[in-house]
Amino acid sequence: MFTKKRIIIIILILFLFVYTGCATIFKGSTEDVTVLSKPFKAKVYVDGFCP
Repeated sequence: MFTKKRIIIIILILFLFVYTGCATIFKGSTEDVTVLSKPFKAKVYVDGFCP
């Protein structure tokens, strides 16, 4: 039998899973990033590629 404390913990865990997934849906999985470099126009590699 579940105690009140155990039920609250389960609800909190489910709540965290639901709302972290919800942030991905609303925010999206990509984001633009501005890179400032010295020297100017230096090549920036992301995952081994220079876009």
